[in-house]
Amino acid sequence: MNKTTYIYNSKTAVVLLLTIALLFIGIGLYLLATEGSAPANWAVVVLFSAAGLVFLRQLFDKRPRIIIDMEGIEDRKLKGVGKILWQDIENAYIKRMRGIAFICLELHDPEKYTTSKGTLQKGLQKADGLLGITPLIITTSYADKSEQEILELIKAHLV
Repeated sequence: MNKTTYIYNSKTAVVLLLTIALLFIGIGLYLLATEGSAPANWAVVVLFSAAGLVFLRQLFDKRPRIIIDMEGIEDRKLKGVGKILWQDIENAYIKRMRGIAFICLELHDPEKYTTSKGTLQKGLQKADGLLGITPLIITTSYADKSEQEILELIKAHLV
């Protein structure tokens, strides 16, 4: 397999999330106008405005989210990890929790890719381990390919 595969955020999913955020901003502004300046009303406006900005940025982001090539896989959401080489990946499988799917990567030496993580992230990793989640996962939510398609691309490089 000599081809490089680029996986992007699904524009449809991002537009949907942005629409929902805008709807809640509107509700929050309506509540502020009709019921006054309650902290909960401000919280709705601030929280969904922040989320809306994130979704708006994702909508215009032209960079690939995941890159799969001959050397390995790189997920921009895995901050500080960089490219995970195929030779370092032992296995990959899909895990679902509360309706959210992601791909767990079993590595020969997880420390090679996780040493730059902070104390909080390492603590969360230990909790994830209790749930059967590997230290490095590829999130597939809002990707323009399904988790099964991404897993098949990964598995094709592991054989």
